[in-house]
Amino acid sequence: MDWVIYQIIACILVGVINAGFRYYGINLKTWLCAIGVASLSQFCFGKSFTMSPSFFQPWILGNLVLGLVGLLFSVLIFDGVLAFRHYIGLALALLAGFLLIG
Repeated sequence: MDWVIYQIIACILVGVINAGFRYYGINLKTWLCAIGVASLSQFCFGKSFTMSPSFFQPWILGNLVLGLVGLLFSVLIFDGVLAFRHYIGLALALLAGFLLIG
């Protein structure tokens, strides 16, 4: 189950990169920070996919965690609004992740 930890870390790092670009804008400093964080996230993604028993498990988990991270960053950092469809999408993603991984 170490591949799950790598996948979650990589997805959080991708969320940090996107939030950084959205919060600070696109300039040289954010690009340089993004290169380092992206390198670390790609390493984690690579480890996750090589350690997992199937390709689909980290793929589904990655989509689930990226959606959750994007939703959390949108609400917590940028004061986004949640609609009913967001809750439905979150529930369906959690169900799919549970069925494919469990």
